[in-house]
Amino acid sequence: MIFNYTMKINFLLVLAFTCCIQIVYGQISCEAPDSIKEKYRDDADRLALEKINRENLTYKDSVFIPQVISDTFLNALIAVYNAIDIPERDTVISMFDIHVFPTMSLDQFLVAADSNLLWMKNLHQGIIPTGYHPLDSLIEIYDLSIDEYDPEYNWFFYHVVYFKSSRNYNIPALADLFDALPEVHFAEPTYGCCDGNTIHEPFFEDELEGIGLVYFVGWGDCPAGCTGGRSWYFRIYDDCTVDFIQSFGQPLPYTRTEENPKVSVKIWPNPFNDFIEVDGIQESFQYSILNSYGQQLIKGKFSGKGIMHLDIMNPGIYLLTIQSNHLHYTFKIIKV
Repeated sequence: MIFNYTMKINFLLVLAFTCCIQIVYGQISCEAPDSIKEKYRDDADRLALEKINRENLTYKDSVFIPQVISDTFLNALIAVYNAIDIPERDTVISMFDIHVFPTMSLDQFLVAADSNLLWMKNLHQGIIPTGYHPLDSLIEIYDLSIDEYDPEYNWFFYHVVYFKSSRNYNIPALADLFDALPEVHFAEPTYGCCDGNTIHEPFFEDELEGIGLVYFVGWGDCPAGCTGGRSWYFRIYDDCTVDFIQSFGQPLPYTRTEENPKVSVKIWPNPFNDFIEVDGIQESFQYSILNSYGQQLIKGKFSGKGIMHLDIMNPGIYLLTIQSNHLHYTFKIIKV
């Protein structure tokens, strides 16, 4: 089901370039504070590894993620982050804060071996070096530490050790080095589960100038594979210019439009702490607060102008919907 949904997305992307589409030009900048670069470093590394595996590049067997590919994606991600004059940027960055879904760890893998081996006993006690020189050499080269020792994996006396790296690596290639050691039963990356919001590169990149990034929001039973979703497609060029191409997929399940633009409704403060005032509606109204997945967290009916007792909410970005007679409003709100 996930594969078919991805194929449908790619088909729609192809259509985007065969139809007449209005393009919006964004701010030109790939510069950002270190904190923002750090925020998107994992995304850039994941996109680089996906490209390497998808195109079967020679880097596939390299433990180190090639900096030139990762930095190219990082610049593209930063360019979208900086494109504040594109409304859709606000949706994917501020509202949903979309990142590449972590299907595989970038800094952890596991090694399974006979628990009766001396070096496994040493690892169980947290002792490094272990005395098994081929393993100790790899641990030193790649600056690894013991993340967890799992004695519950007890199949013919095999236990599992989880190693943690101090930086991002091409973990499958690193695990292969340990898997090749004679006394190791097997070694493999650690994987997450499920599905969810992500960023990916379209499949037809070689045919186009610049880099394409598709930001995806999924909903439904995402632990089993998202049943619905919407995507926003951007292209980023060498000079850091950003074009928004188009959005596609299913409508957001909680998106509403203002049906009577002549009536002005304002909310404040925003960001808020424990209450929100609503100006412009005289009669009673119904309201609901939803998270970024469209799940309703709070609802109520109010005859005054304020929404109170919001201190129970966690800090973050939410959507406030207000309905009064035939009037429908949606506001992005930020809890601090």
